Amino acid sequence: MPLQSKPVLTNRQTEILELLKKGLTNQDICRLLGISPNTVKVHLAKIYKILEVSNRTEAACYGDVVPVGDDYAQIIFRFNPAVASDAKAKWCVASIAQGLQKFELLQIIVENGFSDTDANHFWLTTELSSPGVQPKKMFLSLHHKLSKEVLWAEPIDLSEGLDETVQLQRLVVKLATQVEKHGAELYQKASLLNSGWWYASMYGKKAISVRTISAWQESVKITEMAHNNQPEKILPIYSLALNWYKALLERWVPPQVAIEKIEKYSSYCMRYAPDSQYSLLTMSMTSVIHDDNATVIKYLTKSLSINPLNVSVLQMLAQIYTLDNQEAKGFEVLAKMKKVAPEIIESPNNMVAEALLLFLTNQFDACVHHCEEILFVMPEYLVPRLLLISALGWQGDKVKSDLHIIQLHKYHPNFKQQDLAAVLGGVHPSKRHLLLEGAVKTGLVF
Repeated sequence: MPLQSKPVLTNRQTEILELLKKGLTNQDICRLLGISPNTVKVHLAKIYKILEVSNRTEAACYGDVVPVGDDYAQIIFRFNPAVASDAKAKWCVASIAQGLQKFELLQIIVENGFSDTDANHFWLTTELSSPGVQPKKMFLSLHHKLSKEVLWAEPIDLSEGLDETVQLQRLVVKLATQVEKHGAELYQKASLLNSGWWYASMYGKKAISVRTISAWQESVKITEMAHNNQPEKILPIYSLALNWYKALLERWVPPQVAIEKIEKYSSYCMRYAPDSQYSLLTMSMTSVIHDDNATVIKYLTKSLSINPLNVSVLQMLAQIYTLDNQEAKGFEVLAKMKKVAPEIIESPNNMVAEALLLFLTNQFDACVHHCEEILFVMPEYLVPRLLLISALGWQGDKVKSDLHIIQLHKYHPNFKQQDLAAVLGGVHPSKRHLLLEGAVKTGLVF
């Protein structure tokens, strides 16, 4: 949970405090800002309370206050002189900035040199290896004003004749992932960010990935706060839709409750930002609910035309192709994911799509291996547990399947036949027998 802390000042309160520090009277502030004396008094009272001071003199002596703006967080790409004068290095940095822009994640600024006036934003520094050192490399490092750490660092190989395309694609995905990750962590650690909708959205998205009901509840709470603070922003609304989609898949709430929430947020996104990849993603969730795979694929492919490196979209598309009896296309999408985001696709959280593909193409040994990796980290995860039991049934491994049936009932004591039917519901009719017959071979009873 985020640390309890004093709320930050609004932009208007910061403006008034700065005028106060310059020795201006209430009348001067009224005249300069065009507001009434009573409004100034109300703002001052709030400022005193926030800063825990009792009068204007103490407030004027207060240290620097960094306001959280109402817009997206920023990342500033800085070219040092050596990078700015090297055509290949400069092109690489520009390509990364362009790729990150497609994520619609935060504002991107490119500048020469270095300044220390960036308030609570990220910045990316670039350094070239020493002249004559081979292979020639450029080093990137991610920083934030409110952290003394280097948040992330990565080299780029600039050797002559090397195709940087895949290398740059991987760096873009890594950078977007690191920005989200550290945005969430800074929300927890830095009190100045606790009222920022963007940082709250990042925290909410990270909490979803924990896959526990308590983390989900915390994510809903924080993300709703972000949405209420900035109702026109799409990221919090998308995060809320994703929250309820996860809740539906994990059966944490009655299905109809989750479906109504997802449809509400999808409608909201499409009304206010129909061309955003996040709006298209929420609509794909709604189409999944209604078993309309063709429409899901339409929305996901349109989203990929905006941002070909959105791993969440690629993962969902691989799953839908799998469920729609298009396994070859599913493997193609997974191959792309492994190419541009190997660390993400190989994490237990993201291995289910491939496990399902392996199962439905009768590659039971590989499916068992994938499911065991997933369940080692998340033993409560229902889908890989069912896939594993059924795969073991087809392998005739009664000893192991019995152990996993015990684990299934341990984590899902109320598991019923309709729960299996719900899992089967997403599988193409021509392949449902694989999962059902494999489970029957193990003697799984309800």
